[in-house]
Amino acid sequence: MATFNVSFANKKTQSSGQDYGILVDQLDILESRLSSDGKLSPGDYGLLADKAMKLYGHPGLSPASRSNIEVRLERYKASSNKTVIKDSQDIDRMNRDVQNDTNKLAVGFGNDPQTFLDGRISLLEAKMFKLQENADDQERAGDDSTQTQIELQKTRDEWIDSKTALQTAQTYQPGTAPQSDFVAYVETNSNGEIRNIDIVRSSATKQGYLPTTGVLGGFQVYGKVNAKVSAQEGKNVFKLGNTTFSASSNMRPGPDGTFKQDTLTAESQQQALGSRGRTKAVGEFVDLNPVEVKTQKFTRPGEWIQSGQDFYKDLGGGQYERIIGTTKEKLGLNDEDVLSNLPNEMLSKVKQGAIKTTDMTPSVSLPPMAPDASTQVAPATLAPQVSTPAPSASVSSTAAPTYRAPGSAQGIASKAFGAAKSFLGKLFGGAE
Repeated sequence: MATFNVSFANKKTQSSGQDYGILVDQLDILESRLSSDGKLSPGDYGLLADKAMKLYGHPGLSPASRSNIEVRLERYKASSNKTVIKDSQDIDRMNRDVQNDTNKLAVGFGNDPQTFLDGRISLLEAKMFKLQENADDQERAGDDSTQTQIELQKTRDEWIDSKTALQTAQTYQPGTAPQSDFVAYVETNSNGEIRNIDIVRSSATKQGYLPTTGVLGGFQVYGKVNAKVSAQEGKNVFKLGNTTFSASSNMRPGPDGTFKQDTLTAESQQQALGSRGRTKAVGEFVDLNPVEVKTQKFTRPGEWIQSGQDFYKDLGGGQYERIIGTTKEKLGLNDEDVLSNLPNEMLSKVKQGAIKTTDMTPSVSLPPMAPDASTQVAPATLAPQVSTPAPSASVSSTAAPTYRAPGSAQGIASKAFGAAKSFLGKLFGGAE
């Protein structure tokens, strides 16, 4: 470790100005050595602050020199805090990038779970490689790599689950009950097009989803119930492709004594039971043809998109109205009415096509102010409200933004992180 000699910092020094210059030079040399790896860690800034405090205690420092040391101490403290925040933000940013690319996979391959999983595996491998690099850099710099190691372990678990899910799905025989411990949580719009898909262990329950008798790509489908249609029909309804699944919305006691909702069955499986409109399911599972199941790659006129707290209404012709200061509930929308997981590439085109912005933020009523007779002026004429004119027929319109999926699922991962090196052998002891 670099040493910092302050043995001459005592009252017998010949010149406080000369001594101060030597001490500051040593501080700069130490900072240069600590940053030789291209980065100063929070621990490095702590060491520099300790040395600067020793300088601050020099009895011969002038007020100006002491003030300069105070400036250095503040800089070290601020830089240390920024470094800690940056490390945390790096993981957050990486997760946002992975989520965006996962959204791309859902748009491009949501109707093909095995290809979707193949792409997600590539994404997770690239993320693990980057996390391992970050952890190595942090340890070399003397930083605390705990958060990076936790994220790395979490990502490794997701990678193992995805590999296991893919392997078990590849052994699925159509016409049989799926044997995988994993299920596909699927969200669709009212047309049955897939908006989002997630393949996880069956023990990971998600609110609003119910099991169906549908099988897609070797996985039992858990569908997100369409609340609006279900309320209209008085039963739970979920549509995937050309197949509609439904069941009574009544809760029934299960074998373990807890109340559960019925599994949604395909209409082709339902046979009338009695004269009260009840049905029973014929057959255990229905294999869904991926060719008949589409993903939602664009919006239609009148449909909605959500980005953060903002909403965009499709006006047709690639044009949108941006609405701010409101919520889905105030707009009279349900989850199935709003597309909320668009990849950034599609979302940027939507924002560029916003020709009108409406602010629905509630106005604040201010109490009336008593007029001051000495400063009263004639009431001004209110300026006319300016509204955005509707585009004329002569204005050329652009096609609604669509997302062209890469040729392969792995292409999405390579775009996001660059080509990942072969590092799994080092990380997992030869596991591939």
